[in-house]
Amino acid sequence: MPYSYNIYAGNGSTTQYAVAFPYVRKEHIVAYVNYTLTSAFTWVNDSTIQFTTAPGAGVRVEIRRLTPLPGNLVDYADGSTLVAADLDTSNLQHLYKEQEIDDDIKQSVYVDPTTGFPTASNQRITNVADPVAAQDAATKNYVDTTTVASAGDTMTGVLAMGTNKITGVGDPTANQDAATKAYVDSTTVASAGDSMTGPLAMGANKVTGLGEPTANQDAATKNYVDSTTWDNTGDTIDSTETWVSSNAYIGTTGATTTEMDVRHDTLVQTSTPSGSGWRLGKTWLQNDVNNTLSIWDGSIWKGIASGGTFTTQPTVIYVDSVNGNDASDGHRIINPKKTIKAAVIAANAGDIIKVAPGVYQEVLNRHYRNQPLYCW
Repeated sequence: MPYSYNIYAGNGSTTQYAVAFPYVRKEHIVAYVNYTLTSAFTWVNDSTIQFTTAPGAGVRVEIRRLTPLPGNLVDYADGSTLVAADLDTSNLQHLYKEQEIDDDIKQSVYVDPTTGFPTASNQRITNVADPVAAQDAATKNYVDTTTVASAGDTMTGVLAMGTNKITGVGDPTANQDAATKAYVDSTTVASAGDSMTGPLAMGANKVTGLGEPTANQDAATKNYVDSTTWDNTGDTIDSTETWVSSNAYIGTTGATTTEMDVRHDTLVQTSTPSGSGWRLGKTWLQNDVNNTLSIWDGSIWKGIASGGTFTTQPTVIYVDSVNGNDASDGHRIINPKKTIKAAVIAANAGDIIKVAPGVYQEVLNRHYRNQPLYCW
């Protein structure tokens, strides 16, 4: 506990403060507000002073005794009468000054006998030069200008961490915030063994460094596409390429003459094409005197026309009393009409009616008699 001073904290309203230590004279009492000497106070009584303006909230208020060192407060003269008051004043001057020196020592840097280390007793050390050597004391200015404050500060250069971590970082919200491990792990794809959980929007950017695809769902590289597919804007199908029979697309195995022939190009030759690997609907023109056109039906070549230049052929109506149906048009042998009468009614001039063997019990009008009938 100090002998010669009291320290208070202002609250913005209190103006009176106690002088809680003895003194010889009131003029030996001084006051400091926020470390600044002030005379703006008066005495309320022998143990209380009052400031003109209340010190602000949290402002340091110090009431201190400064007993004068030069000169004696009591001047003794030869032959004078010694009285107790003078002796007390003389002794108190020396006592109070020794107390003040003790307080000053304890408010400066000294070796604490309890710990054996230098201590400033919670006082500031002022007028210290900025440090130069590594072991110099650091000033507030040096710390403020060369380090980052714990809140609300800004880096002005690179922070070299070496192999040390920065811990206790909050998850980022702004683009330039430092990213935490948790944020990176939960929002990005690891460099190995991870899986995408949503679309990857590349914008106009490329994905580079891809390996060639092996599984169906692998991303395809430009090299893979260029080397395994047909560019329909610049590539040309030639005789070294073949069609891929199991796929609707064209591969680099191409379209050879043989593969093209088995598909839709019309064969023109006099002899029957050999083999059975023709595609359904393949056509063959037998280039001889008959000029027969045949279609491959999957198992045989079936002739569909012959004789060169075509002429208009008469319509044939088939009749079959057993298998026919008058609701049919009778134009095909597999869909004949049932009665001759129905065929005659449906026929036009020049049409031919072919009647299958059988019993037909019908009455025909005379004007039907000029219609040609054939049995088949």
